[in-house]
Amino acid sequence: MENNLYDPNTMHEEVEHYTGEVIQTPVVKQYGIGAWLAGYTTTELRRAALLDAEKERCRAYLTATALQHAAILSGVEASLAKANPGASSRFKEITDAYCSKAVERIKNA
Repeated sequence: MENNLYDPNTMHEEVEHYTGEVIQTPVVKQYGIGAWLAGYTTTELRRAALLDAEKERCRAYLTATALQHAAILSGVEASLAKANPGASSRFKEITDAYCSKAVERIKNA
């Protein structure tokens, strides 16, 4: 029988089919031509993925911190406005300035 890679019947007869879960293997240093052909791309992809993940963690931390600070500043603003109603517009401006700058930093992070 002639081996024709494009014939579905031949492929079905000669190709083994495996089922089951994929086993995650640790990344190890490669040697030889495989390392030469795939090493750069794999390393760059891994670096890009790690960098993206770290940026996302930083953005989440910045957002959580900004939310906490906005809540604290809003509470302080409310209590100061109650104690000194004449300066309430100034307190609001200060709180709004912080919040708008925090939003800008989060969007640009």
